[in-house]
Amino acid sequence: MNRIRRGALLGTILALLAAGCSIPLRDPLPRWTDLDDTERYWFGSHLRAAGEGPLRAPANGSSHRFLWLRAFHQPVVIRVDCAEACELTLKLLSGRGGFDPGGLLRERTFELDPADRTRFEALLEESAFWDGPPPIDLGGRDGAEWVLEGIEAERYVAWNAWSPTTTEAFGAYARLCDFLIERSGLEIPPRAYY
Repeated sequence: MNRIRRGALLGTILALLAAGCSIPLRDPLPRWTDLDDTERYWFGSHLRAAGEGPLRAPANGSSHRFLWLRAFHQPVVIRVDCAEACELTLKLLSGRGGFDPGGLLRERTFELDPADRTRFEALLEESAFWDGPPPIDLGGRDGAEWVLEGIEAERYVAWNAWSPTTTEAFGAYARLCDFLIERSGLEIPPRAYY
């Protein structure tokens, strides 16, 4: 691009910013209707940094996406897409979950074996995932948001639990998310698990 065109483009961008205009960012959580604006921005910024758009189910299948935002550790996105087979995709960001998401640091996709698929489906059932989260607010300060969405056909469910390993009401949910962390291959030191 020549110097004049670059200057004109930069001038246009600066003029738009000065006028208060912004390019709308695609919402990766459009079906989560009861999500407040702060969480939508926070969760969405991490999902966008991971290159994630709205969760979509494959034909005759389901998709689940786990967003693990630990306050002082790298954000994690784990997605499981199931149709004929199940694929697990891990995305690790370079930032901190309670702050800036950073950029995509690592991405890995692999097929789950049939035993893992069976275990995943059993954990979904045990947690009563499709019934929605219990009406309990675990909120706290320094901890982690454990966000899990699921979609199949026209059914969409999203859970958000703050450090759910602290209460039995979310015990099965925590075991489901732990399974995803374990199967992703992430090695989490005890001090970074919360």
